[in-house]
Amino acid sequence: MNDMPIQISKRKRNIFVIVCLISLAANFFVLGAGISFYTQGHPHKVTDKTKSVERIEKRFLKRINVDDRPAVREVFKQNREQSKVLFESYYKERENYIAYIKRGEIKEIDLQMISKDLLIQERNLSRHLNAVLQQLILVSGPETRKKIAEMIRVRNSHHRTNRNWLPAKERLQKQPEKRYE
Repeated sequence: MNDMPIQISKRKRNIFVIVCLISLAANFFVLGAGISFYTQGHPHKVTDKTKSVERIEKRFLKRINVDDRPAVREVFKQNREQSKVLFESYYKERENYIAYIKRGEIKEIDLQMISKDLLIQERNLSRHLNAVLQQLILVSGPETRKKIAEMIRVRNSHHRTNRNWLPAKERLQKQPEKRYE
């Protein structure tokens, strides 16, 4: 046999190395995403769901004036435990409601009672969060109050005012053209 080394041009070798590196990077990305998904998973425990309190605090602190952050942190710290308890009770009641709806036979009286319990938990949570918001407004400066007002008015780049509940076809109908004479 003739043992001659295979000659590959530099250009082909460089292309091969680049393709291998890209493939390796893609594999590491997929592996990392899989490990992350496995370790974090979806929130299935009540304690996982109450992390939303901490996420709300972090998101709020990122958006406000730096000078007001210590006072706002203190308000959050004072109300954190009660917020977690209220979130836990709300999520528990919501799970009970969902479980009841999934049953085969539903009685109107039981449905009304469980709906009333869920509504009570929602109102308790809403009242508490409203009280916390009032405390935050009282301890913050004018710039932060303006940002809070903007956060209330706009959520995730969606305005909360002037909502139109019509179907898309009716909403997007052409407006009569203005004629200037």
